[in-house]
Amino acid sequence: MRQPVSFKVNERRVEAISDILSSVQARNFLDLIESSDIQFKVTGRIVNMLGDEVKTAVLIVGTALISYQLSAKGEVHWRYFEGVVEHHKDKGPKEILLTFLDKSPSTNRMRGVKRRRIERFFLRFVPLFEEEFSSYTVNLEEFREDLAKAMKSYPNAKTIVFATKMFYYVLKALGLNVNIPPSIPIPVDHRVCLVTLTSGIVESSSYTAGFSRLANSLRSKHAESVRRVWNRISSLSSTPSLKIDSLLWILGGVFEDSNFNFRKTITLVEKLVNRKLSRAEKDIIREFMQKAIEVGRERGTAYRS
Repeated sequence: MRQPVSFKVNERRVEAISDILSSVQARNFLDLIESSDIQFKVTGRIVNMLGDEVKTAVLIVGTALISYQLSAKGEVHWRYFEGVVEHHKDKGPKEILLTFLDKSPSTNRMRGVKRRRIERFFLRFVPLFEEEFSSYTVNLEEFREDLAKAMKSYPNAKTIVFATKMFYYVLKALGLNVNIPPSIPIPVDHRVCLVTLTSGIVESSSYTAGFSRLANSLRSKHAESVRRVWNRISSLSSTPSLKIDSLLWILGGVFEDSNFNFRKTITLVEKLVNRKLSRAEKDIIREFMQKAIEVGRERGTAYRS
């Protein structure tokens, strides 16, 4: 009988990744990755398209709240949303969001539940959001707590934290210098769990199932443990979890697209940031896929350094 897979934290890798994220090169790389994130780019284009910071923020936060159980990649999801906004920009934010929900191929799972979420968002939070917008721009923690309360959710819930991150993206796109509180955790999703494994921060008793399936198992059974370990890394490196999340989300997607091949990963990241990566930046990426490289070598798969 096959033994169930077990997971454990590798403290040596926690320290190593914390040290890497503390470096000047990593901080600059995080800024580059964040600005290259399709979610940030879409946010920036909608800011320019609408010329209305509150309407933009309502749309972006509302979309984040229904960005779960997607039936398409996140990149496709956000590009489609941008298209819907462009075609319906003269309509109100609620009508735009409901149109997106009904038409997007990425939101066809649990549409009824997501529709009720949008209704609750506009009933319970949007009026407060419009009233307290200026206050929220300088206090993301207050935003997160009020949003969670309005949505009858927990402040650490994945969609609440993700909505907070997307509100931060709106503020960044508006050119505001935003302080990200260290208390806001990382939104634990498939890609965060994937990089938690490929980096060796959490080790599996077996890698036979492959990193993508293991990431699903890690998320479903140990999401809180993943959140805690990244909170520790955030504290040790003095790097906000939301900034780390941008790196993990992008690398997780690229790792899967490249089939965990280092050379292909570098090519895809260079295409994303529209320039060649430095040796230091390549080394940062190598650290975040160290375990995947090790497992690939053991299996004789096509890894190229």
